[in-house]
Amino acid sequence: MKIPLYDATFKLFEQVLCCASTFDRTPEEMVNYAIRIGEVFQEKVEENLRKWSDWSKEQYLLAERNRLLVRAAQTHCVYCEQPLDGTSHMDHIRPIKCGGTGEITNLVYACAKCNLSKNGQHFWKYLETKTKTVQSQIIRRLQKLGKQIPIDELEPANQL
Repeated sequence: MKIPLYDATFKLFEQVLCCASTFDRTPEEMVNYAIRIGEVFQEKVEENLRKWSDWSKEQYLLAERNRLLVRAAQTHCVYCEQPLDGTSHMDHIRPIKCGGTGEITNLVYACAKCNLSKNGQHFWKYLETKTKTVQSQIIRRLQKLGKQIPIDELEPANQL
């Protein structure tokens, strides 16, 4: 259960005040110290978000540059084998939000139905919705296209 920020902040101040005597500091000094820690933490969070935003933008731009190369290599949806048409989508096998890249080895074309049903899920989570036969067919198609299969997401119970 997530604690609202106000509640979490209140609990932090409560703990800081309880510890004040342990550190030979006044409660005011401890509160100021806790506030400074919070400010530094917030700055770090904002800096990481900026870095993540820049990195994810780079990956999307890279994917756009690779779009035509990926499309030229495929005539059918990698997930269901339906012929690709004007409504097909480029898909990141491992989504950018999960650490995927815009490299050619992470990009495939999928029909709109398959890409929308995948909906940014981890590759193996998406495969769990398929039968074992379909799972192995998808993996073979990806291998045939020279694509990366995200092994680090693979849990021991799901190994094929």
